[in-house]
Amino acid sequence: QEGLRPEPFWAKYARTPIKTAGVILGALFLLLALNSSIYTVQETDRGVVLTGGKFSEVVDPGFHMKIPFIQSVKMISLQTWNDKFPSLAAYSNDQQPATMKVSVTWQANPAKIVELYRTALDLNNVTDRYITPQIPTQLENTFGQFTAENVVQKRDSFVAALKEKVANTVPDFITIVSLQVEDINFSDAYEGVIEEKARAEVAVATAGKREARAVIDARAAFAQAEGEAKSNLEKERAKIKAIKERGDAEASAITAKANALRSNPNLIQLIEAERWNGSRATTIFGPATPLVNTNQ
Repeated sequence: QEGLRPEPFWAKYARTPIKTAGVILGALFLLLALNSSIYTVQETDRGVVLTGGKFSEVVDPGFHMKIPFIQSVKMISLQTWNDKFPSLAAYSNDQQPATMKVSVTWQANPAKIVELYRTALDLNNVTDRYITPQIPTQLENTFGQFTAENVVQKRDSFVAALKEKVANTVPDFITIVSLQVEDINFSDAYEGVIEEKARAEVAVATAGKREARAVIDARAAFAQAEGEAKSNLEKERAKIKAIKERGDAEASAITAKANALRSNPNLIQLIEAERWNGSRATTIFGPATPLVNTNQ
């Protein structure tokens, strides 16, 4: 048998079909076990590990391993859920009926995953057991504390009070993220009364604003007139003061001249001499005096 190739390792198994099938099945089993032992928890989830159907632990996001065929993992989402109630009826404190559209957004409390799983097992059960029964009840209780007019005027306060009541009644493994009352419909008759009252209030407010504007304008005009009068008065006082000062100056000058003349009689002749322009007088008062021609 010289020159023959060696027999492959699997050739002997080919001659024994049962052993071959067993090897293949064993390999598939190992691959399946390995694959089922590795799992991933997403960032928005928490994993509840069950061993033989009994709770073992809660695992955080990331890669994990479990015992194949013995352990299983239940994923609990931490994303927000939104439950809507399109038509809920309630009576206000003054017995006015209304229908409302309410939506509530909630999520699982990551610190209370164990309690959530042991109590509700699933998030759908949370809606059925805690959210759906509580919203209509707490809406009636809260709406009944407000009059219809207050609900319209203080809607934010009403919604905040309703959210607080719901948050206080659901288990602590649920966090109420937000609550909205998207629509409040009263009877047509009452809505007509509200509209008329609103128009009347607007008219009163408008009239009040006009009256206040008129008062402001009148005060502004009076202040302007008063300012102009004061300005004119100050101007007249300034003119009078200037005239008086000029008169006092002139009187002082006259007094000074008179005193100078009294103390110096020859001052008049000096002033005349200073004013003389060198020409001879053409008019002479008194006895005639022959003129002598000095140029000859």
